Amino acid sequence: MKNSLRILFKVMMIFVVSMVLLIPLEMVNSRVTEREAQQMNVRNSFANEYGDEQTITGPILSIPFTRIQIEKTTDSDGKTVDNKNQTSGILTYIPKTLDITGELAINNPPSHRGTYEARYANLTGKFSGSFSIPAHFGISAEHIAEYTFEPAILSVGLGEVRGLHSTPNLTWQGKSWAFQPSSKLAELKSGIHVVLPT
Repeated sequence: MKNSLRILFKVMMIFVVSMVLLIPLEMVNSRVTEREAQQMNVRNSFANEYGDEQTITGPILSIPFTRIQIEKTTDSDGKTVDNKNQTSGILTYIPKTLDITGELAINNPPSHRGTYEARYANLTGKFSGSFSIPAHFGISAEHIAEYTFEPAILSVGLGEVRGLHSTPNLTWQGKSWAFQPSSKLAELKSGIHVVLPT
């Protein structure tokens, strides 16, 4: 009986000690969670002010088109009927050559928010290149007459449009054209574009 009571007492003491040790552990976990939330808030604050991580895609040249195909069929009276089949799409081209030059500046000293600090990079750059468009846009001469084309669009994908501190310009055929919001391409979720002169 005494042995049973002794064992029961030891088990109870272990339980009590475990509960007591859980209190500072929970306090530490609470402080870690609080610091992580604070760090995320500070990060979001910096991102709203300076822009988040930046990814540049392109440039991509796209040409929207409409194709109308005439299919001849015979009706029940034996007469020939022209059926129009209209489809739309976009032809896309990537640069044949592309050169990127610029200067990358890192803020020094870093920006501060309380005990947190952040460094960000500012790129002042220039993209230059050329596109090689095949004859008839790569469409066979037999079918080119079925196509009508809209003005070409030059698109640049940006992971973070807020990261732009000024409006980029495109120099095309000796003239300057300001980029507009939206990439105009479904493949690029965000970005900028220029509708090229015809």
